[in-house]
This record gives sequence, C-alpha cells and structure tokens, in this order.
Amino acid sequence: MSYHSRFFFARFYEASGASARNQNFAYSRRNCFAPFICCPASIAAAVAIGHASHSVLRSFAMFIALVAAAPSLALLAYFYLRDRYEREPIGHLAAAYLLGMFALAAAQGATFMVADWVSSDWLHTGGEPARLFDAFVLSGVVEELAKWVVLVAAVYAWREFDEPMDGLIYGVAIALGFAALENFLFLSSRGLAIAWQRAIFAVPAHALFGGCMGFYVGRAKFAPAGGTRRFWLAMILSFVVPVGFHGAYDFSLLHGLGWKVWTAVTLLSLSFWVFVLRRVKRAERASPYRPKTMMPTDFQALRRGKKV
Repeated sequence: MSYHSRFFFARFYEASGASARNQNFAYSRRNCFAPFICCPASIAAAVAIGHASHSVLRSFAMFIALVAAAPSLALLAYFYLRDRYEREPIGHLAAAYLLGMFALAAAQGATFMVADWVSSDWLHTGGEPARLFDAFVLSGVVEELAKWVVLVAAVYAWREFDEPMDGLIYGVAIALGFAALENFLFLSSRGLAIAWQRAIFAVPAHALFGGCMGFYVGRAKFAPAGGTRRFWLAMILSFVVPVGFHGAYDFSLLHGLGWKVWTAVTLLSLSFWVFVLRRVKRAERASPYRPKTMMPTDFQALRRGKKV
C-alpha cells in the first residue's frame, strides 16, 4: 500500500471510529457496523487518490524528462546532419548518448570525492581561488575526464569510428547524454523556470565541449603513421581544450547572474560555436568519404541523404 493510501485510510478509519464512540447507547447498537461500512469506502477512496497522485507525479516526471531531453536531442540531430558523407548508425549514436548519462553518474561520485580535499566553508567563502577550484577542477576536470574516459575507453575502438568526423559526432553524443541527465536533475530540483536558460546556454555548452574533445580524439586516431608526436598532442588537446572552455564558462557563472555575467557567457558561447564549427569544417575536409570532384546535382543528392 502506498504512502497516500495508508494516510487516507488512517484518517477515514479514525473519523468513522470516533463517530461511533461519540453516539449514545441507543444509537450505538444501530450504528455498531458503521466502521465496517465506512472502512471499505475509505479504502477505495484512499486507493483511488493514491493512484491518482501516483499518476500525476509520474506524468509530471515524464514531462520534466521530455523538457530536459529536448534541447540535447535537437542539438544531436543538428550535428548528426552535419556529417554529410558517411553518417553513423543510429544505434551507435544512441549508445554513445547513454554512455554520456553513465559518465554523469561517475562524475557525480568523483566530484564528492574531490570536494572532500577542501572544506565546504572555503568553497563558499574562499573568494576567487575557491571559484577557480570549483569551476576548473570540480566542474571542468572531473566532468570532462568522465566524458573523455568513456570516449577513449569505449567508443574509440568501435569499428564505425572510421574517420575524424566520427570522433566529433560521438563526442557530441556523449556530452549531450551527460547534459540531458544533468538537465533532468536540475529541473527536478529547481523547477522548470530555469529550463530556457539551460536550453540556450548549458546544454549547447556541453555539446561544444564534447565536440572539441571528439575532434581532437579523431585527429589522434587517424594521425599519420609514425606521427607519435601528433598523436599525443591531439590526445592532450582533447582533454585540455574542453576543460579550459568548461572552466571558463562555469567561472563566469560563479560571479552571479547579472547582465555582465550573462554578457560574458553569451560571448563565450558564441566563441565556442565559432571554434567548434570551424573544427566541423576541418573534419569534413579530412573525410575519406568526401568526393574529390562534385557536380551541383551531387550536392543536392547529399542534402537528401544519398551517397554520391
């Protein structure tokens, strides 16, 4: 029996029992079965109310989940369509998205562990050093490391990861799965009023961090033979660049939510978009599936999703 059912059952039963006890002896014989008549009705009412409450809560949770996931799915579709020459299987894309949610769970545990290195009072009153630690270590390093490990340890070896552009797409998918679950937790605890802010800034920021990471992982995987230096440089950049972007983004937000902060966040977001979209074009040019010479009709075919 649910909590609501037990609560209403007790209230109805107490009311019916008290009513019976307060009657005089003449009426007590006639009403001695009142509790037995009221209790089934109270049980039925309690069960109905409990089911209704559970249904409302479940519907509201589903609504929050849809609102939380919608921005990430829209961005995932956008980047997926940018892969014009050899798109990834939907199943692999969904797997990367779910792995991103797993990365969030790992990051949450690591964040609590790393936060124990310093006192909670210092994090709240430590000024700029505390903000730098919060933004670049607790958010930047810990969260991007969780995504990076998933990308390198799981996705890197996939057979479908066969060109530099794939690294960018899978990096975005992992980051958006991470962002979708994080968005759900934020909206569940703080309400839907912040949904538009996260849809415009936070979720796209995660996609851009993942795009940077995946681009450099793709460059590392397809570095020329014997290019050990290029490989390690790309692997280092695949972690350092998103950590720097993520830390700068969170560091701005830790200074409040005034117009100056939102201006800084907007400028940072625009610069992230420019940076990542340039990497998308580079990955497109490096694709082995890109035709060397193309006619105007071929471009139309590519837009329709057909191979040339």
